[in-house]
Amino acid sequence: MADPKIELRSRKARSIVGKMPPRIIMNGSGVLFLVFIFLFLMVIMFPYRKTFEAKAVIQLTDSVPNYLVYIPVNRISELQLPQKVVLSTPDGLTNWEANLFRVSDTITIFERHAVRIVFANPVVNISGNGLHIVLNPSYDTLNVHITSRLQTMFERILSK
Repeated sequence: MADPKIELRSRKARSIVGKMPPRIIMNGSGVLFLVFIFLFLMVIMFPYRKTFEAKAVIQLTDSVPNYLVYIPVNRISELQLPQKVVLSTPDGLTNWEANLFRVSDTITIFERHAVRIVFANPVVNISGNGLHIVLNPSYDTLNVHITSRLQTMFERILSK
């Protein structure tokens, strides 16, 4: 039977393996841990904007277009009124800006989603093809591109 305690390493190999590693190697994992914690905190605390889409319908009042923008209930906290948004036709051929200025108090259902209606009006007078779309709405809904207010990831996690 073979002896289980037989070592096949040379004296030089045993002296290297048996040595205590230098202090920088012992603390290396601690330093890496602190670096990752620092990076994690930077990512959580770094503010950024998020873009999302909503739907809108045109409401004409004395030939002046007003828009009813249907924003999901969970996105209302990301708005900062008054806020500029970009409206576009479903085919994406025509874009123009509008200002969101007031949020309704009621929650309604639009396309099987709980939404709040936000009222908007155009930033500038619409001319050309855009005016034609507003005065003769051939589209049921418009796409709205909204950029949320500046928020950190930490604030987003706490708001959910």
